[in-house]
Amino acid sequence: MGDFSAVLQPDNRMGGSAIQHVKVKDFEEFLGSAGLIVMKTVGIFYSWTNSHIHSRIDRDLVSPTWMSLWPQIADEAKDPYFFDCSMLCITFSRSPRKMARPFRFFNHLTAHTELLNIVSTMWNWTVQREYMEQVWHQLKLMNEGIKALKRACVLIAQNHINRLTTTSGDVVHIDRAVEAEIIGFYKGLLGTYATQLPAIIPSILVGSPILDNKQKLSLIAPVTREEIYLDLKDISDLKTPGYDRFNACFFKKLWPIIRDDVSDVVI
Repeated sequence: MGDFSAVLQPDNRMGGSAIQHVKVKDFEEFLGSAGLIVMKTVGIFYSWTNSHIHSRIDRDLVSPTWMSLWPQIADEAKDPYFFDCSMLCITFSRSPRKMARPFRFFNHLTAHTELLNIVSTMWNWTVQREYMEQVWHQLKLMNEGIKALKRACVLIAQNHINRLTTTSGDVVHIDRAVEAEIIGFYKGLLGTYATQLPAIIPSILVGSPILDNKQKLSLIAPVTREEIYLDLKDISDLKTPGYDRFNACFFKKLWPIIRDDVSDVVI
């Protein structure tokens, strides 16, 4: 950690004369020869100011080995208040909690050559049950096979938020504070609900168009397997019809294998 009085990138200064590459070349070469990297910084971007020029000249430098041991750590640039430099702080919190990850189907797995084999084998490997229970049980059986396929294809990201910046600009890293900020954010997205609904006006209903007998019969006609597939195609690939975490992309791709059982549930 140090005040290097030198910028590293052209965008590290706002105001004053333009930054030339020759001005940052020595600093870049020093980092390369020393085998150091710049730690991620959160909070205020410019760490020094004289009221009309703002520069980022304060940094934490670490080795790649150190960063691999503490990948979740970042330095936080505090508000300088009446000083001309910001204070950089590093908080060493406990290791992220290991939490059970809920199952989720990734769309890129539909291109894997082993997916059809896994589904074909596990979809038929079960005793017969009643309709919805049968489909639910088959989907549950496939979870472990698809999880193994995911582990072989991708590196699963860390299932934990170490810190975040609140709407007021504060950086929080305590679990309870992070949880409260996330819950408050989504409550704001959901908005409010209506306390009462306007009454139906009979006069408008009487003068409005009504269904003829043919249209009424079409509404109560039996659902066909073709209609089920057409409706499935209209669902976005990212939508999940149920709580089993298998999205519409999965059902579309594997429809030739699962269509009979799924259609029986709908019909």
